[in-house]
Amino acid sequence: MELEAEVKKEHFLEFYKNASKSVLNVRSLNTKFKIFSIFIWILFGVGSVAVYKLYDSNNECCLNNLNIAVICFLAWLVAMTALLTWYRNAYLDRVVDESGATLGIKSFKLDKDGVTEIGEKFTSSFRWDLIRGVEKGKTCVYLYIDAGSAVLIPHEKLSGYELEELAATIQEYSAYEL
Repeated sequence: MELEAEVKKEHFLEFYKNASKSVLNVRSLNTKFKIFSIFIWILFGVGSVAVYKLYDSNNECCLNNLNIAVICFLAWLVAMTALLTWYRNAYLDRVVDESGATLGIKSFKLDKDGVTEIGEKFTSSFRWDLIRGVEKGKTCVYLYIDAGSAVLIPHEKLSGYELEELAATIQEYSAYEL
């Protein structure tokens, strides 16, 4: 089976989000991350209540400018959240270069020997036994080579027949279903 499709930045970003979730699930980091996040918010809540009680009860305090400290802390929290969000978005925006090999029009050949991806600047071939998983996303089919990389086959412009043929070919030659 041979296909031709254009891999766009949106396809790669969707894959990146799916692959990140996959890595967290494989290593059981998702639960640890959630527990750690809850712990941070509990600490924040306890600290906020303590500061409120101290500020509300008019007790003497060694910090004359307690309200300034609280405002600075909250500003730091907002700034760190904004910084991390900006950093993540900037990273995802720059992780793929428009002139590189990841994006662009590609041909895909799926046969008994494996999967061949042919781009303008490269040719990559993978035997079926190297495929670690198959997943259908919103816009692409992912043939995982490992937890963090995959052959991206955009399916949004494939006809129903071509998509069925792709699924049948994957099921015939690999241990996975689409």
